[in-house]
Amino acid sequence: MPVLREEVNITRQFWMYCREDLRKLKRITLLWDYIREVTELNKGFLLGENRAIRFL
Repeated sequence: MPVLREEVNITRQFWMYCREDLRKLKRITLLWDYIREVTELNKGFLLGENRAIRFL
């Protein structure tokens, strides 16, 4: 049951962190690109706008 839906706006965020010496490794950049893509694809789910999770 939603409470104060019209009065409260919650925005979620997360941070990704990696040591500088690892940042340019191909496996790290591939993982980060994947996480960004899946996050953007599931923006509605993460913001509570829908209940559907989309997979790549």
